[in-house]
Amino acid sequence: METSSEQKLAIPLTTIVPEYYSHSPLVRWLFFQRLRKAVCLIATMKPAVLLDLGCGDGTFIRLLQQNNLLPLELYAIDYNINVQNLTPQMPFCNFSRQDLMRTNFADHTFDAIVALDVLEHIQLIDKALAEIKRILKSQKFLLTSEPTESVLYKILRFIAKGTFSMETGPGAGRHYYRAREIDTIIKNSGFKRINYQPIPFFYPLDLFHINLYQKI
Repeated sequence: METSSEQKLAIPLTTIVPEYYSHSPLVRWLFFQRLRKAVCLIATMKPAVLLDLGCGDGTFIRLLQQNNLLPLELYAIDYNINVQNLTPQMPFCNFSRQDLMRTNFADHTFDAIVALDVLEHIQLIDKALAEIKRILKSQKFLLTSEPTESVLYKILRFIAKGTFSMETGPGAGRHYYRAREIDTIIKNSGFKRINYQPIPFFYPLDLFHINLYQKI
């Protein structure tokens, strides 16, 4: 029998980011805009070996396929037990259940690592970044997206989910850090930022930050 912890990790993948399936066209547009910006940045890099950290239901992987941007080797990991069920749907991607704090990848494996709305959920973010640095090749790229947790963001969360709290409601999960805090941490961890794109607009109307970093 599964423990309560295992049951939580076995929730349907489509409930991880319910905004992708929202009844509101505005909410769907906003969340897919993050992915579209990320896809455009991948198109400029053309990585041969790419990893999607915290891949959820594989929506980003599908967008890569739709835009003919599949790299020679594509990997995706998530801690959700159901992640391996995505393999039959997308056999061109190597899906696996892993803890990003201690993956089974060799040193200096990837040309690009994507972490979209992932790092804010990790309290021990320094440990996660150390693992990312270990498996990322020198001078290669880390692409991230994080919510700003601004007043406007919280108001829109209430409209979309009926709660101001990040820890209750659909797709809930605690945010230990805001976008600007994560940017500072990443830059202090041996990366330089080479591209920054707020979504949908610049401050104070920014809800998410898309950042592209290069490992120093």
